[in-house]
Amino acid sequence: MRKTRGQELKRKSLLLRQQVDMSRNLCNPSEATGDGEKDEDEPQLHDDDDGILVDRKRHRNNEATKKLDAIEWARRNSINSAAKKFRVDRKSIREWMEQEGKLNQQMNAGGGKRKRLDGGGRAVQHLNIDTTLADWIKEMRQNKKPVTRSIIKNKATALFVDTDIKVSNGWLEKLLKRHNFVLRRRTTAGQKPPSNYAEAVAKFIIYVEQRRQNVNFSGIYAMDETAVWFDCPDNRCIETKGAKEVMVVTTGHEKMRITVCLTARSDGRKLMPYVLVNRKRPVPKIVQQYRGKLTINFAGSTWMNDGTTEDYLHKIIGLKLFSGKRLLVWDAFASHKSAGTTKVLKELGVEAAYIPGGCTKFVQAPDVCWNKPFKERIRHYYSLWITNGDRQEYTAAGNPKAPALEIVLDWVDRSWQELSKELIIKSFEVCGLTTTIDGSGDDRIACFKPNGSIGARGIELLREFRGKETMKDGRNDEEEAGLSEDENNVDLGGVGEDDELFF
Repeated sequence: MRKTRGQELKRKSLLLRQQVDMSRNLCNPSEATGDGEKDEDEPQLHDDDDGILVDRKRHRNNEATKKLDAIEWARRNSINSAAKKFRVDRKSIREWMEQEGKLNQQMNAGGGKRKRLDGGGRAVQHLNIDTTLADWIKEMRQNKKPVTRSIIKNKATALFVDTDIKVSNGWLEKLLKRHNFVLRRRTTAGQKPPSNYAEAVAKFIIYVEQRRQNVNFSGIYAMDETAVWFDCPDNRCIETKGAKEVMVVTTGHEKMRITVCLTARSDGRKLMPYVLVNRKRPVPKIVQQYRGKLTINFAGSTWMNDGTTEDYLHKIIGLKLFSGKRLLVWDAFASHKSAGTTKVLKELGVEAAYIPGGCTKFVQAPDVCWNKPFKERIRHYYSLWITNGDRQEYTAAGNPKAPALEIVLDWVDRSWQELSKELIIKSFEVCGLTTTIDGSGDDRIACFKPNGSIGARGIELLREFRGKETMKDGRNDEEEAGLSEDENNVDLGGVGEDDELFF
């Protein structure tokens, strides 16, 4: 192609300007970008074989929208004109025109900003095994079985055992994206938003501070009852993107449960879980199997009453000679305040602090920090059980039976043991039960943090109430519910969680 005199002069002028800039940068590199580094966004113009100035910045890629615009311009004018306008070489324009169909498909799928066509990049290693794993996930979901990240990694480890594939979190993310899997939450009832009990919470924290100041407690304990269901599928599950329903198969025993009382001390020591079983006749084999791990009460009911509460205090809290007085922080449930319970507390040298009604989600250590990871581990073991068929039993009609009692007790024991000592210590601090009495640690209370349930107003209330008349706890409040039906609706307020999620 023949160049006009004007085109030739313009080309030489641009090249000369670029050479001058490069010479100036070599003499004084600091003038290039102000910090001695090359400006990667500055176009690097070069002259191609046809005399067209093209932008050849290293590793430059073009989005699908720009490629289609260049194709349209080339059709209305010419390939040479499109190469000049979009500052690419003519070969790129021709290649884009050959890929126009695939580019349009990518645009229709919402990939206008993508710089690479589907199928580009490094090929998938061991494609057959990769496809087998994806088909297994789809089959599990078709059977409404829960599929979690950890289950997928376990299955992948078994499939890729004879390969050099490293089953890491990064590999898992690419697998899910490659096969169009997404994290979905299991359909469930809507969660209730927490209420604001700022003044009651602040007064309770001040009450605990005053008792700690007046009595040199040898230990501060927290306790809470929580339900463990025999059928407890996870709320979230891997499913194909766009699926309208996320169903999960269960054994149909959603109402079967045991009650577990979790207790721990402010120095991180975890006491033995106290378990209520809805059977009246003890099973010696189970009692012997979990001796020293769980305290099992075959009470014939899963509800705490005066008798079971007193039994709990004797067997779990117990009498500690020469240890001084202890403080037990728990909710204002009726059996916690009964005459019999009060008498046993006095005999054991334990003083009780009753959390005001409706405030357990703010200042009860189990509600704020323990229950969520504890229940996550329970659901994890349940998912492994129902997915792998480990120790599953079936009826004569072929329907799955509920997990055996000893299996559920094993989940409880393992889940409780896996809660770290650091988490237990932190839970007392973020609930204001062990913070410094002078108020210097008020900003560590979870619900009083800027992103907490109550916010910074709680700290202002603490400063207002501190030093005033003696505060009261919630022993005279209305009865607190014994078991929370929505224990996942917990605002951690900045409390650190385990990075690994089970869904």
